[in-house]
Amino acid sequence: MEKTYREKIRWLLKYCSEYDGHEYMYDEHVREDRFDISLHIEKDILECMKTARIVVLTGDAGDGKSRVLNRIQTELKEAGEETRWEYTNDFSALSREEKNGILTKIEAVLEKDASHRLMIAANSGIFMSEIMNFRRGLFKKLENSREAVIVDFSRRNLASEQGDFFHIVTSYFDIGGCRVCDGCSVGQDQCPFTDNLKKITENGEEGDRRRRQLRTVYDGLFLKGIHVTFRDLLSTLSYMITRGLTCEQLEQMGPEERKEQLSYYNNLFTYDKNSSRLLMELRSLDPARRDHRADRKIFYEAIGNQIEKEQQRGKFKSLIREMYFDGPDRLLEGGETEGCSLLNMEYIREYLTVIRRLKEEGFLDAADEYHHILWKFELGINRIFSPERSDAQLVLFDSPLIISPRVRIEHEAGDELQIYFCTREFYGERKERIPVSDLSSFLCVSVVDRGDGGEAFEEKMAVDYELFRQIMMASESRYDANILNKADDMRLKQFISRTFQHLSSGKRIRVKWLGDAQSRYLPFELYPVRQIGIRNRNDRAGAGKTYRVGRG
Repeated sequence: MEKTYREKIRWLLKYCSEYDGHEYMYDEHVREDRFDISLHIEKDILECMKTARIVVLTGDAGDGKSRVLNRIQTELKEAGEETRWEYTNDFSALSREEKNGILTKIEAVLEKDASHRLMIAANSGIFMSEIMNFRRGLFKKLENSREAVIVDFSRRNLASEQGDFFHIVTSYFDIGGCRVCDGCSVGQDQCPFTDNLKKITENGEEGDRRRRQLRTVYDGLFLKGIHVTFRDLLSTLSYMITRGLTCEQLEQMGPEERKEQLSYYNNLFTYDKNSSRLLMELRSLDPARRDHRADRKIFYEAIGNQIEKEQQRGKFKSLIREMYFDGPDRLLEGGETEGCSLLNMEYIREYLTVIRRLKEEGFLDAADEYHHILWKFELGINRIFSPERSDAQLVLFDSPLIISPRVRIEHEAGDELQIYFCTREFYGERKERIPVSDLSSFLCVSVVDRGDGGEAFEEKMAVDYELFRQIMMASESRYDANILNKADDMRLKQFISRTFQHLSSGKRIRVKWLGDAQSRYLPFELYPVRQIGIRNRNDRAGAGKTYRVGRG
């Protein structure tokens, strides 16, 4: 049915959390005029259903679990296979008796080879709580069974697959059947809503570039650890077009205000203190907040410096945001690529360098040309566990007698410990589940080689972008105890603790004795004559056993 642009905007606003009438925000319960498209994940699940007898879709509210289940149910119905499966659209909404009935069937499939075929959509926390209360150990059995597939939507990155992301955006913003509005005082040629829709959905190279840059923004959120649900994505896309305003409100604004403030790139990145947390996270990525000299040069070439400072600031931000979508190549500096490096993300260039290198080689160590990144990473760990932190005291049980058993470990960059980065595939962990092409984190591995012909110990820690950023900040002495969240802080502590538990008294290490309450700490060094490299760490020929112990 043909619609006006005004009607299209009204429809988009129903998905926008910043608009009071956002009735489609909970669109799994909406049947009329619902936005409904097929994504690649549905094909993957249908393939799994050929062999599995239990499929559980878990995640947060708004992740699209019910949407996917409904689409699969429809597709199987059209193929005449719907009756083979029992569907639970919302496990969380069931009564206790109904939940126990489903869990009883799961148990029967796993332990009694029952013939049930179950497909369940459930919020992660509720499903986990119910299955653990029903019977301890049942979830573990479900997780490890070949009869079951658990799809965790809370780990899904909607921007990971370009084809899917482009399909979502172009279908959601589709204006192919829209006609000009009657009686609009703004005028079709002056309407920012219409202009935004046309630019994001435009066919050809320019439209693809804008959609690719938009996808990079959501990929940046994923790297920062922000989970964007399907509901969140539709809401923020609606806001990008409308800023939560109706056509009637638009008509009350002046021409300059409409043109300057309501462009899609300013809507996406402009700060508003009343915005949702997700919109605030989006704005933290604003490319206009980067401190790059190239940006300033471009600004003065395009605009000059003869206008008022406040106007300069506003025009500069607007120009850089527009160029992020329409001319990203002009913003790039040496060694950068078009990806997240243009967003306001600290150390993203170094992080992407590591990721790219790991995709190519599988590992990065002290012999690699990019060792300077590894060096700073080690230095950051060292400084996080610096003597200024009262909670960084570690007990080294096998330290030399000359050193107190209560010591602080100084993880000296480049020397005292061998560290390398690697993919999970290179390390041999979960190879079948994490393809290298989807790499968004890596393993930091410490190597403890006793040097006496014994086994070389390795301790690993999963490193994502956010943890990488925090450690790199610490390498520049910008560490703040409040920066690390509790989970990341614990990851670091466990990694360091496990590493040094493997050390013998004959290992290269720097320690700091705390002394008593009245005296300052006394530093000591303990290291061998000859360093063993990471690449040939198993080659101990000629490894020295003479060590020096002294004050640092």
